[in-house]
Amino acid sequence: MNTENTATLQDTCMSCAACCHDTEMLISPADMEQVSALGYAIDSFSIIDPETGERMLKNINGSCVFLEGKEPYTCKIYHARPKGCRFFPLIYDQERGRCTMDREYCPHWRDFTWMETDKTLVRELLNFLKHDLQLF
Repeated sequence: MNTENTATLQDTCMSCAACCHDTEMLISPADMEQVSALGYAIDSFSIIDPETGERMLKNINGSCVFLEGKEPYTCKIYHARPKGCRFFPLIYDQERGRCTMDREYCPHWRDFTWMETDKTLVRELLNFLKHDLQLF
């Protein structure tokens, strides 16, 4: 990602944080290790989905455990946030079999369509899903 797009993404995301409300963000073992290294106990920031057995970020009062404040929001662990948060709003659409923007949870997805054409980023997301989360 180029730094101009990254700065724009961070500014837009922190003023919105729609994806941080009622999140179902999967987290990998590496994500858990990275966040735990900051002093957080795994059970304080994640839950196990009873249907899938996968770890997800915990919600408190309808928001990610790490989300603070109101517009503009702050992520307590922004520098160490899980990879899924870093890729968002780029997601893998299983029905279509490709990476795309999350039009459901990101009201600003049109601002980031460049992510779909960034082949390096798409490859990184697919590798993360396959190797880190072992989803396919």
